Amino acid sequence: SETLKTEDVFQEMQHVFSPADVYDAKMFLALEYVAKKKLIEAGALRDRDEFLAEIRQMQADLEGSMFNWDFLALDGHQFPSIVSYNEHAYLVESYKTLIASQITRTENNSLPPELEAYLPRANVIMGLGKARADVLLVSAFDFPRYEWKEDGWAHAEKAGNAVRREIDDYIDYLNDQANEKQSALEEGRNYVEPEDLISFEEFWSNLLDLKSEYWDPPLPVSGKMPPAMGLKNKGRFTSEPTTRNDFRRFVGESPYTEYLHDLSVTDKIFFEMEPGTFDGPYKGAQGYYIVYLKQSLAPTNPIDPFEDRHFNMLTDDFARTSFQAYAHQALAEAEVSGLD
Repeated sequence: SETLKTEDVFQEMQHVFSPADVYDAKMFLALEYVAKKKLIEAGALRDRDEFLAEIRQMQADLEGSMFNWDFLALDGHQFPSIVSYNEHAYLVESYKTLIASQITRTENNSLPPELEAYLPRANVIMGLGKARADVLLVSAFDFPRYEWKEDGWAHAEKAGNAVRREIDDYIDYLNDQANEKQSALEEGRNYVEPEDLISFEEFWSNLLDLKSEYWDPPLPVSGKMPPAMGLKNKGRFTSEPTTRNDFRRFVGESPYTEYLHDLSVTDKIFFEMEPGTFDGPYKGAQGYYIVYLKQSLAPTNPIDPFEDRHFNMLTDDFARTSFQAYAHQALAEAEVSGLD
């Protein structure tokens, strides 16, 4: 039989890969290698054949379902291949043996402290907490040309910080004018509103139009229009509050990008920001993001951690998130060359 080497395939196909594609592949391999090494040292790596047999059984069980294993890997978590997803799942399942005490109910049927602390986050994710926000993207990626900009990350960081200063300056201006209006009222003199004074909402909307680099392809001159809900609209993704998983797709993030870069703009919105505030620039998957959070809604269907299906969802999400930190810690502790 003929042996096909990765290097040979890459030489044949390299013209379709961007430097960021190559970096992501290297990052994935590095994370998987150092995490696997750490699991081996801890004696936690599971028997591989046993795990693969479980995967084949799950694939068979889900074969007739719309949400089958392939859909979960490629669409749900947006991994680049079934093989990479299976390799990752193997390490996560092995990691579960290392944190068994953190994901097992105690003798009196209560949650371990680690899961108890994680429950509010899990409720937002799986209990359908929602948020409504606009996102201004200063992009390192050239969307119309579908390629990364030269020195794009450095330029995006600099430009993102400049946009943030512009927002801060206008908020200061609004506050100064509010104070001036109040002083004029107290002193019995006329207050003349400057011609360039507009509300923050209008200022922000103008800023999105001018500075946000989310891109939608040109609409067809005739024929069927694309669905409005698929449009980026400069970062005005939706007029209605949406769930964390849906919002993550709007921003351009996924479990795969979060694992690679240990970054999530969506999580900043759902777990750190307060309604009526803006923040950033946050580094994310495609550049730097400035967020205006307009509304947050509490979970409408909180999970019941003592119902078996919900408990399994809780422990799976906790393990995946915890493993991400574990892998990045292993990478930070390792001597790695060739990533950049």
